[in-house]
Amino acid sequence: MAYDERTKQAALRLGERLSGKPWYASVGIAGNDNGVELIVYSRRRLPKDETAVPETWDGLPVRVRTMGTVVPGSAGGRRPKARSAR
Repeated sequence: MAYDERTKQAALRLGERLSGKPWYASVGIAGNDNGVELIVYSRRRLPKDETAVPETWDGLPVRVRTMGTVVPGSAGGRRPKARSAR
């Protein structure tokens, strides 16, 4: 699904607003049955008293998803073969 420039800019601005929070990871854009929504990805559950995440941002609904631990991997779960020097 392609997103317009307004939606991309809204996601960037929301990410800038939240970037100082210790739980913040990123903002994504997702399609839903009603159009698009912004997803705030957090590294851990937000504190109960956290008020920084709005219900809507620039007219778009906002949802929070907790990511947990991200482990870097490689394609197919295998390490790439070392290249020989020639």
